[in-house]
Amino acid sequence: MDVKCVMLTSITPKLHKTFINLDAYQIISELKNMFQDQAKIKRFETQRLILQTKINKGEPVSAHVLKMIGLFKNMRALHYDISNELAIDIIFHSLHIGYDQFNLNYNMNSMEKSLTKLHGTKEK
Repeated sequence: MDVKCVMLTSITPKLHKTFINLDAYQIISELKNMFQDQAKIKRFETQRLILQTKINKGEPVSAHVLKMIGLFKNMRALHYDISNELAIDIIFHSLHIGYDQFNLNYNMNSMEKSLTKLHGTKEK
């Protein structure tokens, strides 16, 4: 079966009309150009959310960590991996000053540092 035919049957009718006269390589190039910009925008917005997200007073650390883990997973899905160490640092920076002792205890007592371990840690 022709690659172009498979590609054209797997896209929306509107895109099908746009790409009908192109070969497979041109279709791939056009699709990449179309969706690459969307991925950059989504990555930028997700990164901004990660850096702006702060724990609310009274919010449990576990819920906050889960929210942050979800944002880190979104970044991975956009082919931008954030290391566990950096993710943990970002999470600690997102906590208010009342969690400084929690941060210190975690860093002093944790040999293996992971997001799962941080999520499972009892706060204050």
